[in-house]
Amino acid sequence: MKYIKSKKGLKTKLSLSLKIVTVSLLFLLCVSAFVIPGQLQTTAANTISYSNGTLINELYNLTYSTNWTVASPMGYSIPWTEYTVDMLATTIQTGVNTASAVSTMIDNSGTPQVILYWYTVYGIKLGLTYNQTAIEWALDNEVELANGLPLNYGTNTFLVYGGSLLYVYYWANYYQYDLSKWNLNAAYATFKADTYQGPYGYQGVLQINGDNSVVNAGPRYYDEWGQTARCYILFYQMGITDALNQAELAWNYWNTVDWNAGGYYQYRPTWNDFEVEAPFFYQDVLMIQNYASTPLNNIGRLIQDTETRYLASG
Repeated sequence: MKYIKSKKGLKTKLSLSLKIVTVSLLFLLCVSAFVIPGQLQTTAANTISYSNGTLINELYNLTYSTNWTVASPMGYSIPWTEYTVDMLATTIQTGVNTASAVSTMIDNSGTPQVILYWYTVYGIKLGLTYNQTAIEWALDNEVELANGLPLNYGTNTFLVYGGSLLYVYYWANYYQYDLSKWNLNAAYATFKADTYQGPYGYQGVLQINGDNSVVNAGPRYYDEWGQTARCYILFYQMGITDALNQAELAWNYWNTVDWNAGGYYQYRPTWNDFEVEAPFFYQDVLMIQNYASTPLNNIGRLIQDTETRYLASG
């Protein structure tokens, strides 16, 4: 992903209380994905009107001024983006309970990835009633690569950024449906073997192709290491106990190759710049710590990284 050049210079002495408040706010932002919101309200997205100057007004304008028929330059599935902002626009409105409206939007998407993604990531948070028929349809129509992983990028690739699609295995087991197609244990064995093909012979890949070849661009501490670890956590949540061990090993290896003596995690082993997506990296590490039975080695470096990255001046 994009990066920001590191800044050199002396650290400004900030009060301890300011540091604590700042770090606490960053922590809350990182773990906000685990917070279940209260009841949300909605009206039809295309009939909403807003007052000018508000954030949601800008989001709405951007959503409906975008030509969603144009292919994304990064190759990501456009319906995910379209439905994401659509859902955001509808769920903050007042007047109508959101659950049935959002479920209808998901079920009518006609896209396996949209159905699986939304029921997986937001089902509990939005209080949705799972539509077994829609989910089973998605399991039937989601493309399985030759190596058993789900297609989520291009025509023959599993991209770790779309790791939430690994929950095809959860839904197959949940409904005892398409189990021969979506075999959790076989998929994990494939994923684990392929992540060890990285340039350092250890966890950290960007793409896994259907023929089990891999693509890396680093390895970068977030794009490869962090996202691969997140996939391992997803496997762990589905019952693969070894996956947590692999995520912890990845964390230990990050600290070996990506920790900079200046007090921060650098972009990649041979590139000492800052990564702009550091907050998501914090979330990945905190997910590992959440499941680990003991404190992770070097977990205190998150605080030091935060201070260097956000609180020091120069």
